[in-house]
Amino acid sequence: MMISKRTLHQLLQDQSAGCQLQTRIDQLLKQTQASLTPFALVFIDLGYFGDINGSLGPDAGDWLLVQVAKRLKDLLKQPATLCHYSGDRFMLLVNGKNRQQLEAFSQQLIQSLTHPYRVATSEVVITANIGITFSNNINTAPQDLIHQAEIALQGSRRIGRNTCHFYSTDLQALLLERHHLRNQLHQAMDRREFWLAYQPIIQLNSLQAAGMECLLRWRKPQLGNPGPDQFIPLAEESGLIHPLGNWVLQQAMDEMHELLQQQTGLRLAINLSPRQFWDQQLGNRLLQQLETLQLLPTQLELEITEGTALQDPDTAIRLLNELKRAGISLAMDDFGTGYSSLAYLQDLPVNRVKLDRHFVQGIGQDQRQELIITSLVRLAKDLGKEVVAEGVETDEQLAFLQAIGCPLAQGYFFARPMPGTALQEWYQDKNKRRD
Repeated sequence: MMISKRTLHQLLQDQSAGCQLQTRIDQLLKQTQASLTPFALVFIDLGYFGDINGSLGPDAGDWLLVQVAKRLKDLLKQPATLCHYSGDRFMLLVNGKNRQQLEAFSQQLIQSLTHPYRVATSEVVITANIGITFSNNINTAPQDLIHQAEIALQGSRRIGRNTCHFYSTDLQALLLERHHLRNQLHQAMDRREFWLAYQPIIQLNSLQAAGMECLLRWRKPQLGNPGPDQFIPLAEESGLIHPLGNWVLQQAMDEMHELLQQQTGLRLAINLSPRQFWDQQLGNRLLQQLETLQLLPTQLELEITEGTALQDPDTAIRLLNELKRAGISLAMDDFGTGYSSLAYLQDLPVNRVKLDRHFVQGIGQDQRQELIITSLVRLAKDLGKEVVAEGVETDEQLAFLQAIGCPLAQGYFFARPMPGTALQEWYQDKNKRRD
């Protein structure tokens, strides 16, 4: 199967009719100027080629590129042009299709390209992301159109694998903002701009504190103090999540260890990002930190989202069992927002499930939501798991949750997230009033 670089280049040139991309775009722009009919650039980026090259060798990857080019050529009808752009990327220049037609065409491309390939004795599968832009501006230079298609491709990747996305100025502005945010994020740790807030978790039968959830905050007024939903995905993408996540774990235990030593019944809950959770050494590092601070493993609770656990349920169960055997408590966040979680809940070795605030907000307003909450609380109880209701803000919500036997809750009704020093004062004040 060995293919020389020269032979590979020739094979790809044969499949793509020797396309010189910028020259061909120039030609189409001139035709557009005469006919006022725009054309589309369809940018295709293939996934898993690195894995294939690593497992089967680079010759297998080269052969696979030729097979991809053949499939693309078979799908194309005139007027259209196929170009091998670079590596595992291809560009199509398509005339005479509107947005709706291109959406349908993109789905055909994805369906064809993701169908298994036979490479020697192995069957391999790849993914495809597609970015599309139109030549609506006849004065646009070829390189500008390629850049727009690349921006659309980035938009596709943000959605997920095997998706397509169209270029827009709004998308370009969003990606530019994300780029700026990513640059600032890398400097934030050195500048000590991150800090931790804590929100109490309350036992609903006694209204006493059961613990606290640690929440990461970024103090950056120039950017509007971005929320975790903005910067955590960027930290994941850039690899910064490892040092940032380790800092959160260490800092939270440092800030709370005195309070936890005084009240051993309290539990510190910390959210794990997906990459943190899949780190095989996480458990060992946590146990060392707990031992250094003289804290019990049962005083630490790690929260993961159901989406993280369901990416690979078998591996997730193994990792969760390892943490649970070490004595660390486990919770599944955003419970009930995905159908699959109900099927896997009995198998996931978590101690608690956190009921998404979306359900709690429906209390007193939507009987169906109340029925769902009641059913979820009963289901969790039958499976031996505690429920923490998130986002409790009113007396009515509290009374309903108490009536159906929900054991735990958190929300603005009890206390807003606060710095560590303020939390310790909050606990002291609550204990004084109880005494």
